[in-house]
Amino acid sequence: MKRKYSDEEIINIALSCGSIVKLRRQNFKVYLLMYKWGLTEKIREITNDTRIIRYNDNDIIQTAINCGTMGNFFKNHRKKYNDAHYRKLMPIIREKLGLPLEGFKYNDERLREIASKCTTKKDFEITSIGAYSAAIKRGPYTDKNGNIIYYVKGNPLANYKGLINTHGFFNDICKHMLPMGNLNNRLIYVFKFYDDNGKNHSAYIGLTYNINKRNDGHFNDKKSTVGNFIKENPTFRYEQEILTDNFVTPDVAKRLEEEYIQKFKNEGWYILNIARSGGLGSGKKIKNEDLKKVTEKYNNVYDFVRKEPNVTRILCKRGLYKEYTQHMKKRIKEFKLYTEDEILSAAKECSSYKDFILKYRTTMYEQSRRRNRLQKIQDVFNYQKSIDYKLERQRYSDDDIISTALECGVYEMFRKQQKNIYELARKRKLLPIIKELLQKNVRPPQEV
Repeated sequence: MKRKYSDEEIINIALSCGSIVKLRRQNFKVYLLMYKWGLTEKIREITNDTRIIRYNDNDIIQTAINCGTMGNFFKNHRKKYNDAHYRKLMPIIREKLGLPLEGFKYNDERLREIASKCTTKKDFEITSIGAYSAAIKRGPYTDKNGNIIYYVKGNPLANYKGLINTHGFFNDICKHMLPMGNLNNRLIYVFKFYDDNGKNHSAYIGLTYNINKRNDGHFNDKKSTVGNFIKENPTFRYEQEILTDNFVTPDVAKRLEEEYIQKFKNEGWYILNIARSGGLGSGKKIKNEDLKKVTEKYNNVYDFVRKEPNVTRILCKRGLYKEYTQHMKKRIKEFKLYTEDEILSAAKECSSYKDFILKYRTTMYEQSRRRNRLQKIQDVFNYQKSIDYKLERQRYSDDDIISTALECGVYEMFRKQQKNIYELARKRKLLPIIKELLQKNVRPPQEV
């Protein structure tokens, strides 16, 4: 690997700057290379630079060990973390913390090991978001022609927009995981029953959005076909098998259920399904009593709609919105119509046009925009920059400025209430005199 600067060149550049501090200000790239190639101590000895005492390697490693994790080390000690990168101390720190080497953090074996400890894909994501995203990126990818392209770290082909991720590796390491619920798509499963001799007897094919809740219904519901068949045949052995690897869309689920029913019939199974195939089953339903309990928590419609959008949508579909929100108060927004003189006087109190917009964006500014009066407001601020305004400011003499400040009585009040005169006093260097007079409680001379 060719180096842009040799050690002698870096040392000469540092000597020309005079110190490490000046080197950092004048040539930051060479400053980083100095740390990267371990020339800091040499340059400090040559230049006799003792003003900056950097951390040595042992301090950085000990700090990382005290933090416990790389995340805490990065958040709490950013400078030492960067120095550890420049000095190539990361492999040592990872070894001390019991982490794998950086280059092999998420290889295939490591991902399989992490995934084997998780029961669901959501658990996999919570346990290690980095491993979860790395497993998804593994691919393999396919192009428009159907050619398979495997993911390699740093391979630019994996970033093309035309490629499609098949999630083959991710699905492979998540085979053992239990499927989770999906309110839109469905999962197809089968209950197989074997007689006392171990021969195929009966089968029940179904689809569901949540396999755990569906099984509770099968075993606890008195009208369940599967539950009643188990009670009638206690000696039969049964097993449950999930027929689809992932959740499928409703249209595909209908078609696959019919195909699987026909397939098990052809294999000689007795089908226990009573209802006609093609039904998606019931989704997650909320009782009207539960909806009413939610609406009783709120006193006004605005908070209810803003905090409970899903409940609002369900009530509108069932035609219960007006009935369940009768006790709530409607939010009435106060509206005031400002006159043109009020708007101009408020604009004169602002320091700039931008300040006026920030203060009165939804009130005076919006009303002026609808009336096409923004030009008059801009003229107010343009006049402050004009020559006439500057001449008007020169009418105040030093005595007038001091008397105006003494009338306010307090320095802060003078600064806030008389902004224009305060600026004149600052430019004429009268503020020290005004402070002394106000501290002595001097009053302005009264007119005779």
